[in-house]
Amino acid sequence: MDISRYSPNTESFNEILDILGRMKHFDELNKVLDEMSKRGNFVNEKTYGIVINRYAAAQRVEDAEDLELDLIAFQTLVVCLCRYKHVKEAEFLFFNEIIEFKDNIKTHNIILNGWCVLGNSQEAKWFWNDIVTSKCKPDKFTYGTVIKLLCKSGKISRATMLEKWCKPNVAICNCIIDGLCFKKSILDALEKNLKFEKGEGIKKNK
Repeated sequence: MDISRYSPNTESFNEILDILGRMKHFDELNKVLDEMSKRGNFVNEKTYGIVINRYAAAQRVEDAEDLELDLIAFQTLVVCLCRYKHVKEAEFLFFNEIIEFKDNIKTHNIILNGWCVLGNSQEAKWFWNDIVTSKCKPDKFTYGTVIKLLCKSGKISRATMLEKWCKPNVAICNCIIDGLCFKKSILDALEKNLKFEKGEGIKKNK
């Protein structure tokens, strides 16, 4: 495919990349990506998202890792790897990347959530410990992810203890209430719901 004579915009280029990726014509995809880079200011966040997603879907993780990535593109790669259940690869890549990627809590959250979605509580626990001992401060998504996993595992008391470390939002509180109901701790669930209705220690969703 010779596109050097044409002048499509970034959106058109991205559509071409997506089609080539779906067809698994990765040699052609790379040529288009190179042409975009040569023209300058044609490659954007969506471009990386398309390319990374297509590589991950085709189980070609190594090719996606060879791209020159900034933080946003790196996070896109990690999301795609986790989406296709390559959480171990995402974690390995994370620990071998440059330091500014490691000091971002969103990047941690993506991998933590990946382990939780897989239901691998042991790996999630280890990664949670890495977060706690790192320079990153857990945010509400971090706490919510771990609390949800604990509730699904029936470890309501531990989830409730963890809840005290953050000011829970509606999603976190509802997760704990569901867990209490599942464990048939109806009175505790009602008490928690009453506190929720009063807005005690709970940050309302906006």
